Amino acid sequence: MKRLLTIFALAVATSCVAFGQTDSKKQDERQLIKLGRELANTLTRGDVTPLRKIIAADFKLASNSDLCRTKAQCVAAIESGEWFFESITLDDLQVELHDNMAAMTGRWTAKGKHNGIDLDKNRREHKAEQVKEKWLDVEKLLRRRADLVPELYEAAKAAGVVENEIFGALAIGRSHLLNAIFAVPPIVDGDKSAGQKQAIDEADKEFATALKRFLTVADSYSQLLLSKDFQRLEDEIAGTENRLAVARGDYDEAVKDYNVSDNTLSEPFTAVWIKRSGRWQILGDQPPSLIP
Repeated sequence: MKRLLTIFALAVATSCVAFGQTDSKKQDERQLIKLGRELANTLTRGDVTPLRKIIAADFKLASNSDLCRTKAQCVAAIESGEWFFESITLDDLQVELHDNMAAMTGRWTAKGKHNGIDLDKNRREHKAEQVKEKWLDVEKLLRRRADLVPELYEAAKAAGVVENEIFGALAIGRSHLLNAIFAVPPIVDGDKSAGQKQAIDEADKEFATALKRFLTVADSYSQLLLSKDFQRLEDEIAGTENRLAVARGDYDEAVKDYNVSDNTLSEPFTAVWIKRSGRWQILGDQPPSLIP
């Protein structure tokens, strides 16, 4: 009986210790999340006094070293206005504790400027480049379809098709389209202007109408149904038009993505915290052993 009471007492004591450890861990997690949000608010206010308390003396950033690496550099960047944060939001915060250290992960969304330049400048430049590339894909397919027309004309002529008016309209539409496509952008190696793109769209409508009319008339010639060259070219044009529709959709999405962007930067982050003399401070973005 005595043995059973001893075992029971030990079990109760062990569970109490475990409960106490769990409760302490939760307190640390809550405190760290609160400190993380306080740090975000401090950066938004540009108040360096509490910032000096939250950041450890041996603080180091391994990433974003072009902005700052040490506590002194980061505090100075906020104090001088080099960094200006209009707002900072922290989402999906998770804390993993390791004795007197902790790793906090999540996503931060910041709106502001660095040296007067929007935080997402590089991202906006990338999006602008995507718009340019997607438009070039459209132009490439427009040119490919236009380049098939001379072969189509020769195949039709070889089969005895005589439709001078329709051939003439098709040639003029093709010429207008290619002239619009080969217009030089206002900036060397840059994207075409909105006016140039509109001119291409208008020329393409003219060309597409003439091409559709030509193919409709061609279907009335039975000899063309027996022409393997003509049928091959007609199939290739149809396939090009399908790819063109997809490319235009991709371009529209790239434009939409660019237009909705602003000076907001949203990225995942990792923050390493250390507990010294009962107080948590941020140490950097990597464990000390990994920071060069």
